[in-house]
Formats: sequence, C-alpha cells, structure tokens
Amino acid sequence: MMIVVTNLGGISYLVKKNTYDRNIAVKIYNDAVNMHNQGNNLRDYQKAASYFLSGCYEANIIYENQ
Repeated sequence: MMIVVTNLGGISYLVKKNTYDRNIAVKIYNDAVNMHNQGNNLRDYQKAASYFLSGCYEANIIYENQ
C-alpha cells in the first residue's frame, strides 16, 4: 500500500490486489515517465501522473482518492 498526502491535506491510496500484474504496472509506469520526460510544463507533468493513476486498474491496482 502507498499512501499519498498532498500539501492541501488530500489523501490518496494505491493498493495492489491479489491479481496484481507487475508487467502491466511497469509498462504503464514507463509510459507515464516518458510522457513526463517529454513534457515542458506543470500541466504536461500532471497529465503524465493522471495517465498512470487512470491506468492502475489495468494492473489490478486500486486507486482511491479521498
């Protein structure tokens, strides 16, 4: 489990399910890193993070934002 606390007090969780697929997770992560590296501004970097978080379900990672 990974817990993220933002500077505004928001809390998010990432939890691997029993059916977690590491290979898919690594692919999504690498794609997000490539998007980030090609970015030029904060908006591009946010898109890369959103890409990863929105794809977590494909690797059987639960993403919950509270």
